[in-house]
Amino acid sequence: HARMDALLGSVASFAVRRARLVVVISAVLLTIAAAGAAQLKFSHQPFKWLPLSEPSRAASDFIDERLKGASSLEVVIDTGRVNGLYDPAVMAGLESLARDVETWSIAHEPVGKTLSVADILKETNRALHGNDASHYAIPEDRDLIAQELFLFENSGSDDMEDFVDSQFQKARFTIKTPWADAIHLQNINATMASAFQNVLGDGVEVSVTGMNALLGCTMVATIFSMGQSYVIAVVVITAMMMMFLGSVR
Repeated sequence: HARMDALLGSVASFAVRRARLVVVISAVLLTIAAAGAAQLKFSHQPFKWLPLSEPSRAASDFIDERLKGASSLEVVIDTGRVNGLYDPAVMAGLESLARDVETWSIAHEPVGKTLSVADILKETNRALHGNDASHYAIPEDRDLIAQELFLFENSGSDDMEDFVDSQFQKARFTIKTPWADAIHLQNINATMASAFQNVLGDGVEVSVTGMNALLGCTMVATIFSMGQSYVIAVVVITAMMMMFLGSVR
C-alpha cells in the first residue's frame, strides 16, 4: 500500500503543479476522441468482416461473381384475378421492370440479374419460332400467352411452379444481388413496391420479401434499438452517479 500511496500522491502533486498542462493534454485527447467518434457508423455486413481467405467469404464472393448474387429480393405480384398473368400488359410490365431493375444498385450493390415468368414466356415464344432471336419477346395476344405458358407447363419442366401460382394469379419476381450492408436496406421495401406499382398500375397488389427485405427490417430495427439502449444507459447511469455522490460535478 505504501508504494500505491506514494504513486497516487505523486500523480496528485503533478496534477496540481502542472494544472494547465493537464488541461491542454486532456483537451487534445478529447478532440482526438471526438474526431474518431464522428467516424463511427452503424453497419451490418458480416461477410466483409471476414478475411478473403475465409471459406465462407470465398464461397460468397464466388457466388456473387458466377451466379450474379448470393442474396435476393423477392417481389410478389398479385393481379387479383384468376389467369390475370395472361394479360399482355402485365407481362409487358414485368419485362420492362426486368430491363430497368438490372440497371439499378440496391444498397450500393449492383443488381446481378432478374428472373420472372416473363423470361419463361419469351424463351418459349422464341423456341416456337425456330429460336429466332427476333421472337424473344412478349406476345401481344392474351390467348397466345395462355397457350405458350400451357405448353411450357406441360413440357415436363418444374420451373413454372417457381414463378407463378397454380391459378396464374400471382407471380414471383426475383432480383439477385450481392450481399449488401443491411443498414442501407431499411427503405428497400417501400422503394421497390412503389417502383413496381408505378409500372404495373393500381390494379395489381405488390408485396416485397426475400433475404434483403428481411434484413432491411430486422437488422436495422435491432441496430437502432441497440443505439437507443446505449443512450438510455448513459443517461440513467449518469443520473444515478449524481444522485449517489450528491453533486453534479
